[in-house]
Amino acid sequence: MKIKQNMVICIGISLIFLTMFAGNTAASTGGDIDIEKYVWNPTLNSGAGDWDNADIAPGPSLFVGSTVQWKYEVTNNAGVPLLVSSVADNQPGVTPEYQSGNDNGDILLDPTETWIYTATGTAVLGLNMNIATVDAMTGPFSPIYHDEDSCHYTGIEGNEIPEFPTIVLPIAAILGLALLFQRRKE
Repeated sequence: MKIKQNMVICIGISLIFLTMFAGNTAASTGGDIDIEKYVWNPTLNSGAGDWDNADIAPGPSLFVGSTVQWKYEVTNNAGVPLLVSSVADNQPGVTPEYQSGNDNGDILLDPTETWIYTATGTAVLGLNMNIATVDAMTGPFSPIYHDEDSCHYTGIEGNEIPEFPTIVLPIAAILGLALLFQRRKE
């Protein structure tokens, strides 16, 4: 009889926990939280560089073996403070780290805040796409709000992208000398 009572109690407790958590596992992707991922593009802004959203391939060209820098902007659109449970990247070894944005110093992403994370990696050859994800909630038993954003770059071989004058001037000089010597022969 005692075993039966203990079993009923265990099953009851299990059902309570299942009920508490089962209704709270659905993820919301309705725009309550937003993540935007950027890659540093050294050729933007007249060669000074700038962050490139690069949602669409091919993204900026980066040299194989060089450092790739990413920035993640997490914004709360829910209208209430959110507890950010994770900001992640799908590439192994790329771990976003919090940098700034928590203006009031609490652990909640307020509707007026945008939190900034950064990560680095090493450029590899070819077309590359990383996907950033964010998960947040209003409390421990609330629905999970989720968003993701892709970012592209193309890894190229070499160590310097020649600028237009660097290529044109030597070619023009060679052609000019060839024409000059051709005229002297005539």
